[in-house]
Amino acid sequence: MTEKQLRKLTRAELLELLIEQTKKNAELEKEIADCRAELEGREIKIENAGSIAEAALQLNGIFEAAQKSADQYIENIKKLEDEVALKCEKMEEATKKICVEKIQQAEAESNTYWEDVSVKLQKFYEDHPGLEEALIERRARREQRKKQDEK
Repeated sequence: MTEKQLRKLTRAELLELLIEQTKKNAELEKEIADCRAELEGREIKIENAGSIAEAALQLNGIFEAAQKSADQYIENIKKLEDEVALKCEKMEEATKKICVEKIQQAEAESNTYWEDVSVKLQKFYEDHPGLEEALIERRARREQRKKQDEK
């Protein structure tokens, strides 16, 4: 999961991920503790082994168990990463959909407001004859002065 994707998660989702990671971490720590206990229980005594070859075979079993634990840990991490990536993709899609809906809603509200203002302005012009023409003339004079000032 990228840093960008993590930043998009809510506190609740981050907390949920942290709880999941903590649970998996606790399971793996227990598994490691079990493996260590098993290792401690297998005291290799070269005198009893009879030969270096037999001692190597005993050690090989320990290393196989450790490798199996490491492989399982990596597999769990990859699964968790895939799950988190999928959750992030779903959340991103949902967020984009919400954003589009909010934009559409804002545009609709803006259009409605503009229509209301236009209707009120037109009524105001009708109630005050000559005002609209006076404003148009004033704007034209202002633009003319602005052009002259720019020269």
